[in-house]
Amino acid sequence: GRGGSSERFAAVLDTRKMAGAQEFEFVTGVVDACESSFQAGPAASKVIGSNLEGTDTRMRALIESCGAEAKARWLGRSATEEALLAQWLSVKNKIVESVDNVSGVVADLNTYLASNSFLVSSAQPTLADVCLFYAVRAHTKADALSSSPSFCRWFDQMQNWAPVRAALGKDAKPVKFAFPDALSNLPAPTSATQGAAMQQQQGSKPLAEGKKQQQQQQQRQEQAKGAENKGKQDEQQQQQGKKDTKKDKKKEKKAAAPPATESDQPEITKLEIRVGKITKCWRHEDSDKLFCEEIDVGEDAPRAIGSGLAPFYSGPEDLQGRLCLVLCNLKARKLAGYNSHGMVLCASNADKSKVELVDPPAGAKVGERVTFDGVEGEFEPYVPNQIAKKKVFEGLVDYLKTDAECHPSWVDADGKYHRFLTSAGPCKVPSIADGNVS
Repeated sequence: GRGGSSERFAAVLDTRKMAGAQEFEFVTGVVDACESSFQAGPAASKVIGSNLEGTDTRMRALIESCGAEAKARWLGRSATEEALLAQWLSVKNKIVESVDNVSGVVADLNTYLASNSFLVSSAQPTLADVCLFYAVRAHTKADALSSSPSFCRWFDQMQNWAPVRAALGKDAKPVKFAFPDALSNLPAPTSATQGAAMQQQQGSKPLAEGKKQQQQQQQRQEQAKGAENKGKQDEQQQQQGKKDTKKDKKKEKKAAAPPATESDQPEITKLEIRVGKITKCWRHEDSDKLFCEEIDVGEDAPRAIGSGLAPFYSGPEDLQGRLCLVLCNLKARKLAGYNSHGMVLCASNADKSKVELVDPPAGAKVGERVTFDGVEGEFEPYVPNQIAKKKVFEGLVDYLKTDAECHPSWVDADGKYHRFLTSAGPCKVPSIADGNVS
C-alpha cells in the first residue's frame, strides 16, 4: 500500500513539474513579445539553470532580469499591487493543485472583473493576468458567457492580446464567445418604462425610434384617407398649395426620412456619430477606471456618458471643455451604476496600453453629424433598438481604424479607408496610427 501511494505521489509531482515548465515557457514567450531588450533564450536558460525552486519564483526571477521598469510593469508598481499579485498567483495555484477548483476560481474572477479591467493594474495585464489566463484556458468554453460575462470579457481580451497570441502559436484556437453587445457586458434596462425614465431624467429628446414610428403611422393614415375619399385628398392638396413654403419643407423632410434598404445603405451610415463638447467631467466614486461626463451633442440637455478613460488621462481636467465624437444611437447602459447614454469614440493601439480621444477639428459644430469621405448620399441612422438587435456596431468595430496619418476611418470591404469628416474637415487623434477605433 505504501509503495503504491509513493508511486502515485511521485507521478503527481512529475505532472505538476511538467505543467510548471509549460507555464514558464508560455510566460517567457509573452514577456519576450513585450520587452524589446529582453533575450528570452539566455534569460530563461539562466533561470532554469539556477537553484530557484517553484514556477512562480522562477517567473519572478525571469521578469526581474529585464530591469526595474519591467519588474514594475509585470510585478506591481506599489506594495499594494505586489500583494494583490501574490494573492492572484495563489488563486492560480489552486487550479494547478486540482482542476476541481476551476469553477470556484472562475466565479471569483467573474465577480472581481465586473468592476476591474485586469487583476492588478487598471491599465494593462500583469504576471497575474498571464498566469491565470494560462491556468483557465484549457477549461474555458464558449457557453461560460451566460454565467460569467465579466470573466469571458477579460478572457477574450487576453486571448486576443498580440503577445499572448505569439506565445500560444499560430495553431492555437481561440474560444469564440457570442457576445450580445460589443460595448458592455452589463445588462440593459429591464423594461421600456425604465429606459424612458432614464431618458426623462437626462432631459433628452424623446427616443428617435418613437418619433420615427409616429411619422410612419401618420403617413399611412394620410394614404388611407386619400384612398377612401379623393375629396379629402384634394382638400389637403389645396391647403398645402396655400402654404408653399411649408409644403416644400415637408417634401424635403419626407424625401430624407425613409431609410435606405439593407442592400443600399452603407453599414457605417447606420451609426449616428455627432460632434460633442464635454461640459463636465469627474471621476466615478466607485470605479478607478471610469470618468463620468456630461456632453453637449446639440440636444435640449447634455448627455450623461461613462467612459473607461481614467487610466489614460491624468485627471478629468484633461477632458473638460474638449470637443469629442459621440456614438449617440446606442441603448442606455449602466456602467458601475452610472447611467450612460452613448459612447465617446477613442483610438487605441494593438494591446490597448494607449488610448486617445478622437479630436474633431477646430471649428466643428457641436451636434453636427459626422460623415465619411467618399460615401455619397444622405442616410437615416438606425434607432437604438435596431443597432442592438442587428448587432450593427459589433459588425463594424473591426473595420473602424486610424490610418497612417492618425485619421479615424471606416474601412470598407475593398480595404478603402473613409475618413471621419465634419464641416470643418477630418477628425484626428494625437499619435495613434494604424490603431483601432471604438
